[in-house]
Amino acid sequence: MNMYKKTSITLDYQVDFRNKLGSGLHGVVFECKNKISKKKYAVKLVYDTENNRQEVELQSKFQSSDNVVRIVDVYENTFRMGKSNPLAKCLFIVMDLMKSGDLYSLIENYCVFTESQAAHIFKQIACGLFDLHKDGIVHGDIKPENILLNTQDSQSESNTLTQYQYKLADFGSSFVEREGSSELSFTPFYAPPEVLLKDTTWNKTPSPNQKTTQSSKSDVWSLGSVLYLLLTGSVPFVTDPTSSDMTYEIFNSTTKGDYCREGENWQQLSPKAKDLFHRIFKVDPAERLSLDEVLVHPWVLQF
Repeated sequence: MNMYKKTSITLDYQVDFRNKLGSGLHGVVFECKNKISKKKYAVKLVYDTENNRQEVELQSKFQSSDNVVRIVDVYENTFRMGKSNPLAKCLFIVMDLMKSGDLYSLIENYCVFTESQAAHIFKQIACGLFDLHKDGIVHGDIKPENILLNTQDSQSESNTLTQYQYKLADFGSSFVEREGSSELSFTPFYAPPEVLLKDTTWNKTPSPNQKTTQSSKSDVWSLGSVLYLLLTGSVPFVTDPTSSDMTYEIFNSTTKGDYCREGENWQQLSPKAKDLFHRIFKVDPAERLSLDEVLVHPWVLQF
């Protein structure tokens, strides 16, 4: 792939700026169509910054991964981000179009999944993460909104869970593990203790003895939080949903590793599932399972 093309994206693609597929912290996503093949893609529009180039370059390392969204083309163009804004240098990142939305929307529709259904989803996400970790890359923001869905058979109208491919997207918080991350970008419901402790907005009384290094083990915690949500219908570290101070509630529960072990859905989980959570939600990353260890845990291997 020619990493950065300086020609206008409009020479190769018809971008439908009326069809916004999504927006977030790192950019806006529209639908586009290749003028020759007529195939539809997603195009992410972001400012041309060092961080956004790093996102492109890290995600591009995994073009052959079955569980990472593939980048097709990248264009350096000028664009006006809003009618009142001046022309600015931007990147148009063309990616495979994931037509079936994200995992968060699927969770809203299903609410709670069986262990077999959750394992089917979990293993695909874990395989995508395995590819990253094998290359020394930390994703940094594993959450349902960053897991996109597509049907494996483009002709199929079925919405069964096994019909979907689940792929990692949004590498805006990713970094090379050995170099570390200079910037924190995370989602509190899924963030591990070492990330919340590092952020002074959340940690008002930092201690020099606290472990605050974000690593591949941080991704494992977030992955465990997603699995917990699939199996119970709630996030693990909100033990008191009626709390008037949700920031304190999340920080306190997460940094103590005090995940919710109450409620009918939790009680119905198998001993193997509960054991997996026990081994993932370790406050000390050194005691937490690595992704390699997660993939050979008895709960994962039984499906």
